[in-house]
Amino acid sequence: MSKAAPGRGRIRRFLVRMIALGIIACALVISLAKLALPWLAAHPEVVEKKLSAWLHTEVKIDAVQSDWQVRAKLKIQGLHIGDARNSGLNIASSELELDPFGFLPGRHWVQDLTMLGTQLTLAQTPTGWTLDGLG
Repeated sequence: MSKAAPGRGRIRRFLVRMIALGIIACALVISLAKLALPWLAAHPEVVEKKLSAWLHTEVKIDAVQSDWQVRAKLKIQGLHIGDARNSGLNIASSELELDPFGFLPGRHWVQDLTMLGTQLTLAQTPTGWTLDGLG
């Protein structure tokens, strides 16, 4: 028996242990995210702060519900983006898709913001184009 065989066995066991630890760490992160989602729904001010930072403008939310089917989502009722007194954007219903691994470098907590049930009209006027239906 050669002396290289015991060394390969140790490397193999090390790699198997690292893969197992990686799988356990991913499961732990997803479990913590599932626990945090209802807390976020109960604290819309935290969601407002994160969205404000992401969009670089003021954001107000009327109500939030959590949902985790395939992905982590927050269902938002009454999303107000920008200055509501002037020309802010009011969205009646929307969904915010979150990344449970958003804490990792190069990733973001917010993956997608989807407007639900919105009908837009693009019309050409003598002064240019207008978009109606956003608020």
